[in-house]
Amino acid sequence: MRAEDLTGEPFKGFVNLAQLLGQPVGSSCSYDINEIIESKNRDLIQGYITVTRTGKGIIIQGEAEVEVELTCSRCLDIYLQPIRFRIEEEAIYLQRTSEDIPLFEEVDGYTIDGRNMLNLGELLREYALLNLPMKALCKPDCIGNKEVV
Repeated sequence: MRAEDLTGEPFKGFVNLAQLLGQPVGSSCSYDINEIIESKNRDLIQGYITVTRTGKGIIIQGEAEVEVELTCSRCLDIYLQPIRFRIEEEAIYLQRTSEDIPLFEEVDGYTIDGRNMLNLGELLREYALLNLPMKALCKPDCIGNKEVV
């Protein structure tokens, strides 16, 4: 996957939290990311998440690795860069006082809709973007392009 692909929707996958939300506080479920992601980029991401029920909502924790195609900032060669990151987010829900108010609200851009679905694809995309290197280098000692124009 190219880094530019991370600006779209490279990962699509939802987790149904209805059963977990009916459990007592402290209950959790674990998921393999490859089993949730439904897009063509499924093989480019690996990892797991654990979703834990809290008094206010849920906590999402996990680890993932994505391979991204980058351009070296010194030699301009294209190379594959594995990006590893830890996930830790909290989603808070509101108790419904009437049918017009949604059960969940969007927290920090992560969507848990009224059907109790967590948009895991968006969460992974944002974490991958945040963990891209500031200066992409194909190898630490890259000296750049030797050709003189």
